[in-house]
Amino acid sequence: MCIKQWMAITLFLFISPFLSVYASEEVDQDVQEEVSFWDEFFWDATVGAGIDFNQEILNTQDNNQFGAFIDINFSIEYKRFYLEVQRSTLPGGSIIGYHLWQGEQWQVDIIGANYALGFDEHGTYLPLQGDDYEPTLEGIHTRKDDFNIGLKLSYQFNSFLWNSEWVHDVSSSHESWMVRNIAIKSFSGGNWDLLGGIGFDIYSAKMANYYYGVAEDEVSDLRSAYKPGLSSSIFTQFVAEYPISESWVFHSAASIGAVSKTLQKSPIVSTSPRVVVYTGVRYVF
Repeated sequence: MCIKQWMAITLFLFISPFLSVYASEEVDQDVQEEVSFWDEFFWDATVGAGIDFNQEILNTQDNNQFGAFIDINFSIEYKRFYLEVQRSTLPGGSIIGYHLWQGEQWQVDIIGANYALGFDEHGTYLPLQGDDYEPTLEGIHTRKDDFNIGLKLSYQFNSFLWNSEWVHDVSSSHESWMVRNIAIKSFSGGNWDLLGGIGFDIYSAKMANYYYGVAEDEVSDLRSAYKPGLSSSIFTQFVAEYPISESWVFHSAASIGAVSKTLQKSPIVSTSPRVVVYTGVRYVF
């Protein structure tokens, strides 16, 4: 993580407590109780392993990746602050947040999160990635991971959850905005815990051009110059869990997504749907 990202996180953590003056709280003036750190600190974690299939968005010779993966998910919360790291919960990723305001069904948070993964002429950054060049990517500039800060609006009613995230990159990557909306419905089927949802992303022209455009000095025999401009993508997700024992759970998740025509026309983007599938077991602490 670069210095600019660390500065952004530090600023985020510094200003968040002062934002609580805008939050509504119910305080019992008649009862004064001493609350310890552990009374306000909560955590949850799972760890496991499995196999996954990932069909990348990049237009490479082999964008179908299949193999084993380590499944680590955890969350911590203290007062209004929280941190979530999700490996196998789609769309996945990590997020740091602060509850700015919370009602019975509505909630507003200030958040910091990574949304777009960087890549270079080898393809998407992967731990065991080789040194072979991808012909369609050879000679391109390195695209960096982003780090965004913004607002998250949530609405929850029974088993339905809707999130709308409006964020802006504060790293040294695209330095622009994007919007993500996700609607999720959870339900049960016997001992199965099931979840289905749909998401819709909007990318600013600057963000889309940075990751999926082709600059003049990146033009080759396989690539022409291209700027996608304002773009979008849509994805569906499905998660199924089944308890094997008191501590072990079978977990499976799948997501299918498609990008707008503005992105499909890019020489470095695949026109095929993006597919992500996980399956494995996890231990619940």
